[in-house]
Amino acid sequence: MFKRSLLNDDGVITVRCFAFQAGDQVIASCVDLCLSAQGQTLVEAKGKLHDQVVDYLYDAASEGNLESRPSPFGHWVRYYVGVLGLKARAHVDGLLETFRETVRLDAIPA
Repeated sequence: MFKRSLLNDDGVITVRCFAFQAGDQVIASCVDLCLSAQGQTLVEAKGKLHDQVVDYLYDAASEGNLESRPSPFGHWVRYYVGVLGLKARAHVDGLLETFRETVRLDAIPA
C-alpha cells in the first residue's frame, strides 16, 4: 500500500514531482511512482505526467496492487535540491520546478 504520507484519510493520494529543462524539451518526473513525461512546454509535460499518474493509479487500483514505485536515488536528489535549495531560482529562470500531483481515489473506478 501507499505510504501514509502519500494517502490521506480522505482517500486522496499526493505524489511529489519535479520538472527540468533538457535541451528544447521539458521533462516532468514523479519520484513516488517512477514516472516521467516530456513536452515542448512545462504545461505540456506536467499535463502528460498527470495523465500517467492517473493511468497508473487506475491500473493499480483495478488490480488491487496500489503500491508506490520509488524513483532512483538520483531523481530524489534532484527533487530535494529543487525543494531545499533552488526553488526561488527555478521560478526566475525556469530550470527546475517542484510540484505535487493530487488524485482522489474515489475518482478512480475500482
